[in-house]
Amino acid sequence: MDKMDFRFDIAFLRGMAIIAVVLYHLHLPYFKNGYLGVDIFFVISGYLMCNILSKKEKIGRSEILEFYIRRARRLIPALLLMLTIVFLLVVLLLPSKIYDHSRFSIVSILQVSNMYYYLVDDYFQPSSRLNFLLHTWTLSLEWQFYALLPWIYFLLYRFFPSAVDRRRVSIMALLTLASFLIYIIFSEIDASLAFYSLPSRAWEFLAGGTAMAVADRARPIRSGPVPRSIGILLTLVLLFLLLCPIEWSNLPYGRPLATFLTVIATSIILTLNLHFSFFRFGPVIWTSSISYSLYLWHWPLFVLGRFLGSGTTWWIIPLLLLMAIFIAQISHAQLESRRDSINWKPVLGVIILLTSLSVLGTTDSIRKSIFPDQKDNITRSIQEYPRKTAPIQYGFGQGHLRSMEDFFPEQVLSSLKFSDSLPNILLLGDCYAAMFSTSLREIARSEGVNLLQATCDHTFPAPHSTSPFSGPAKKMSFLFRQLIPLNATRIDMVIIGANYSGYTKRQILEYLSSTEEFFKDHGIPVKYIGQTEGYSIEFPIIQDLHERFGMAHERFLENKRKIVNEFLRNSQISDRYIDVYLKASSRERLPRNSWMYMYDSEHLSLVGTDNLSGILRRNIFAERP
Repeated sequence: MDKMDFRFDIAFLRGMAIIAVVLYHLHLPYFKNGYLGVDIFFVISGYLMCNILSKKEKIGRSEILEFYIRRARRLIPALLLMLTIVFLLVVLLLPSKIYDHSRFSIVSILQVSNMYYYLVDDYFQPSSRLNFLLHTWTLSLEWQFYALLPWIYFLLYRFFPSAVDRRRVSIMALLTLASFLIYIIFSEIDASLAFYSLPSRAWEFLAGGTAMAVADRARPIRSGPVPRSIGILLTLVLLFLLLCPIEWSNLPYGRPLATFLTVIATSIILTLNLHFSFFRFGPVIWTSSISYSLYLWHWPLFVLGRFLGSGTTWWIIPLLLLMAIFIAQISHAQLESRRDSINWKPVLGVIILLTSLSVLGTTDSIRKSIFPDQKDNITRSIQEYPRKTAPIQYGFGQGHLRSMEDFFPEQVLSSLKFSDSLPNILLLGDCYAAMFSTSLREIARSEGVNLLQATCDHTFPAPHSTSPFSGPAKKMSFLFRQLIPLNATRIDMVIIGANYSGYTKRQILEYLSSTEEFFKDHGIPVKYIGQTEGYSIEFPIIQDLHERFGMAHERFLENKRKIVNEFLRNSQISDRYIDVYLKASSRERLPRNSWMYMYDSEHLSLVGTDNLSGILRRNIFAERP
């Protein structure tokens, strides 16, 4: 592009967006809404791609192929470099993560990671904050849009050959509106699908395309004080949306509204094509120039920081941020700026090799060839436990309702079998209660007690608790409004368990007060299983790092859970609170093929809950009415 034609407004918006995204991923307090930078990226991308296609005299197979080749030259080499180096880092430093990382590497290479993450978006999947390639979902979404966009223009050129035909603009606007309506509908039905899918995200790209289509027609009215005032106002709106201390996603319909305003403001600014002096602010423009490579590298390095214990060593993340900027500059200079001279034969060879290694990494044979027998329990705890044993431990499809499952009262009624001859104890809570269900059931059986389970994901066991998931919210409401009141005389005790650290102090106090009052009114005694510990990364990985590099387990402990545990020990429920914090740990060398006491960063395995059997037996069953 000629320097005279350089769009400082686009560069400024892109720079502002990447800064917001990076600082959001650093969890800085004034960038809680920095994720909106991704929406700015989408609008800019739609604007630029539509601009490229609209300037062609015709759209045929050769033009479409040329478009794909140019996009591949621009994006693939830098992406491939990141994927290759991160794969090698995982092999060398975190070999027990090979299985999960290999899966993510494959879908990133195939540019379908957005839909893969939607399909495996499960409460018990490996934590997204520990996925080195989580950020590639946006790149996959862009590639899917690029694959579709030339064919939209092919049809526009076929049916509306005149470049000045207003119907082209109308069609783009209608497509934008249609995708936006899909986004609204999906947001109500399945928020995760609305977040990840192209049909519900395309409107952001198409909004940029519509802005480009009307830009030439808006040229006569783009000069003067009114457009400049609008441009300044909308820039301030974007800054407010990005920097507002209120987290939009915590407000009803806050995130969709913030996304809509971000897309509209960005689109209008692009349409006006104004030339403000602050658009030329050097640091932002320079950051814009390396934005793609910086986006590629910042997230994997931040995740690496978590595996190095950045939670307790403050300088790790700033160091990794400087590394990300340094590597991004090199990537931009050596790959992005020289994309037309890249030899594609070695690039294709690397793609084939990396794909093959990633496929191999998902097999059991690679695990057994890399790890000696005595460490097999580490990788098995990560790879197999969540998929094979956890469903049995938690009672999936029986007493426990998962996050995305629908609620049906008859399922609860059929799973709760009250005994007329034995005491009935009800286990109530979220997945932190459910993980104790198997161990508690074994203890109950030996003590002559009938244990009933009514648990669901991410929902505090309180009369008026809320949940981000519809099914669990309905189940908890049904339990408190109908099932428990109707069967109060048959319930001898309730055991409550929850991830208390997932709530604010005010929420905990409100939930506990309402829960205490509810069960007091119904004459049912209550015991509380206490807060369990949690780590910044998966415990089996910590064990591996400890054995290989001598890294201490305590380095990765999340301090918030310790604080919450101390608070609850001295709260209104202190006399019925069962302190289990760090009491399930078994760090000595485990027998071959046994599970770790915690299979991820926060959930106990059966080994962990069985280690607490003595405490639970003494505090619950020995003291029951």
